[in-house]
Amino acid sequence: MEFIFVVGTIGSGKSTYIKETFSPEEYEIIEVDDILKMINKECGYPEYSILRLKDALNYVLMRLNRCFKEKRNCINAGTLRGFKGTVNKFTNAKRHGFKTKLIHIDVSDEIAIKQNFERKSITGQGVDLENREKIIIINKELKEKIKKLKEMDIVDEFEVITKR
Repeated sequence: MEFIFVVGTIGSGKSTYIKETFSPEEYEIIEVDDILKMINKECGYPEYSILRLKDALNYVLMRLNRCFKEKRNCINAGTLRGFKGTVNKFTNAKRHGFKTKLIHIDVSDEIAIKQNFERKSITGQGVDLENREKIIIINKELKEKIKKLKEMDIVDEFEVITKR
């Protein structure tokens, strides 16, 4: 049994990497963006509205816990903004006997800014191009959090996918 957490800054390509790399037959793919879209559709909100984000995050936790209890491989992704929540996910996976893996989609600040701007123009989600410094800060903070997470002895395997 394996729990994989794919981490990267905003616009790094986490969702694309997961969809191109992992089979839904082998792993339950638990993506907050997909869940948010589903909830928004059910509620009649615009596809990329964040009004129900808290509901989507709670649903992610419920599905992860179900995977852990049912001993099914699962994948989740994020930016480590909710660091404590990510630590809890890894701790819970370990408690249920899962091998844990952290995959870092490492992109340059320039790529993150470009991809984030493209996403913002399509979905409305993301950081405005005028606030590009925010992405650089988020990317730097992310790397510091990854270092802390690796030091906590809850990550069995670590991999970096570099996109430059």
